[in-house]
Amino acid sequence: MSLEVVPDEAEKLARQILRCSIGEKEKELYHFSLGKKNLSLSKKEMEIWSLMLRNHLVFTMIESSIALYYQRSPIRHRILCMLAVLETQPSHANKFINKRFSFTRFFFHGLKAAFILPAGIIAGMFLKIYSADGRRV
Repeated sequence: MSLEVVPDEAEKLARQILRCSIGEKEKELYHFSLGKKNLSLSKKEMEIWSLMLRNHLVFTMIESSIALYYQRSPIRHRILCMLAVLETQPSHANKFINKRFSFTRFFFHGLKAAFILPAGIIAGMFLKIYSADGRRV
């Protein structure tokens, strides 16, 4: 396993999470955190990661499957590192602050989750997402 990154990984990941672009400072902090935590990916994990970064629907489905079955995946840790970087930057912090409660928004987020999670579980089974040592990614 080596610490490889997909070209423009930080930018693509920020677009998947927040639907916005990021500056050089956020990219540097993200790459620093990857090196600090040594979040290397196996060849199979790198293929899955590349696929996730290309498509938002695939990203949400596989991420939900990983969150449910294999919380300690380096893929999940990469997502959490980017979340931590974005959350601490003043230019993006307002996107993490709670908005006024809306039952309609709550209902639709719950409805979306009800469809995404089962689809993610099925996608995880279909793609046979396993890490190098045989555990689920």
